[in-house]
Amino acid sequence: MFMELLPGGELFDRIPIGVGLHVQQMFIYYSQILDALNYLHNDQQIAHLDVKPENIMLTKKDRAKLIDFGWAVDLRKRKLIQGPVGTTSYAAPEVLGKNPYFGPPADLFSLGVTLLTAVTGQRCWSRASYTTDPVYRQWTEHKDLHTGPVFSRLPPDLANFLTRALAHRPSDRLTVEGILNHPWYRLGTSRRLTPVASPRNRQNSGVSVSTITCDTDRTNTAHRNYQGDAPVPSSQPAPVCNTHLDSIVNDLHLSQPVDTDSMLMASQLVGNIDSVKDRLGFSCIMRRMTRFFSALSSVGHTMEVIQAVVAQRRHLRATVKGSNNLLIDIKSPEHPGTAFRVLSYPLAGSILVDCRRVSGDGLLFHQTYAAIYTDLSAMGAVNITHPYLHILLPERPTNNADQSSSDSTNTSNTCMPETNTTPAYNEPPPVAMET
Repeated sequence: MFMELLPGGELFDRIPIGVGLHVQQMFIYYSQILDALNYLHNDQQIAHLDVKPENIMLTKKDRAKLIDFGWAVDLRKRKLIQGPVGTTSYAAPEVLGKNPYFGPPADLFSLGVTLLTAVTGQRCWSRASYTTDPVYRQWTEHKDLHTGPVFSRLPPDLANFLTRALAHRPSDRLTVEGILNHPWYRLGTSRRLTPVASPRNRQNSGVSVSTITCDTDRTNTAHRNYQGDAPVPSSQPAPVCNTHLDSIVNDLHLSQPVDTDSMLMASQLVGNIDSVKDRLGFSCIMRRMTRFFSALSSVGHTMEVIQAVVAQRRHLRATVKGSNNLLIDIKSPEHPGTAFRVLSYPLAGSILVDCRRVSGDGLLFHQTYAAIYTDLSAMGAVNITHPYLHILLPERPTNNADQSSSDSTNTSNTCMPETNTTPAYNEPPPVAMET
């Protein structure tokens, strides 16, 4: 089985935890997945039933695609679904109940939770249960939504939209048609959401926003030929770098091979950052929040210090898988089975530490990473001034509450998601295709 290559990585890896994505940027991803769900529900008669940021991947041009149909149901065979499916924190309330329910409204609810999570950078509730989750009860009663660390950060028009898109009863919830006709959605579409300027170009604004930089000159570069002995991605494809490496490999002294995480691990890179980025096509490297450069002298020393920090936290258990490879299990009754891997590589005269979720809850992984990173920073083990940080990490927004139409300043050096957000149902749907 062959699947579409999605080198942009998971949407979840673009979300700064505790900060969130810019609403304008997330609107584009939201509208594209809404298009995908409309195609699935109406044209294919399929309910996805596990919509969440981890199941939304991005193309090289930052177009969102819906993946992982492990919970999907053929609505032609089963109109009503019964029993819990998907991921609890994103599931609709009827999914967690005992009565049969329809799939499409549940999918739209999960998409709404994805939007809410992405723009706040936080888990809003553990489960959509009026009786057991006080935060969800606050949401359903529309009480004090202007206060608190999560809901108070929502722009008023988005808060109004989400209270209807995340209605407790499926009959009160916005349908696809209702979403398309809602003032918040129509306003976003009419603006066509011009790419937002990066913080360094917004000297007259107090709002810093997230931008996604990419090498637009490499958009049409030829892909490498598929090798028969290469791994074939399954339901969540492992991304690979699709730049033309053969022409530049002789210029590099590689200490590590190009791995499945799309990282070019070079111990010696000659020239300034811009020339290196242009030659190596750093636009193919997925920018993630969960990586940093070590300030220590070697891979071995770096891994020893990380193990020592992990050992001080009782809810973490580290298993050594290699000299540069740790598997860390997180003990959590609410989110069992959450684990992540810590890999370290020589890169550009330093040590790159890359943390990747293996299984379980994404937010718990990011929170655990943040705690470990804080401890390492306090010990002086993190190099916060490495010149390649802006290439490997997403830019972090600092505020999401005061976003307005003034955010439509254009910039020539950013590669934002495609600006045509009007659903075009005669075009290929934003669903990861299998052949």
